[in-house]
Amino acid sequence: MSVTFVLFLFAMKLMLSMFHIQILFLVSLLLSDCVQTVPSLDQLFYAGKLVRCKITDITTKRSKKVVSLTLNPKDVNRDVKTVKSGMVR
Repeated sequence: MSVTFVLFLFAMKLMLSMFHIQILFLVSLLLSDCVQTVPSLDQLFYAGKLVRCKITDITTKRSKKVVSLTLNPKDVNRDVKTVKSGMVR
């Protein structure tokens, strides 16, 4: 291999690694923006508010039942077949 070709490969590798770092930086910026715009649970719900949920798991730990729930609309509404008048506001 010639020295020129080796230098070319080194330059390409350096450019690719710098491009990779720039992409990672942009992704981290996007993710940090998303995290800042997501409201906290206290902002979404209050104590006593009724919400539709779905049971995902029931287990027993130290003689106590543990019920896991999901609020994900995709999971909660999976079994809804038809929407009738008055169901949606």
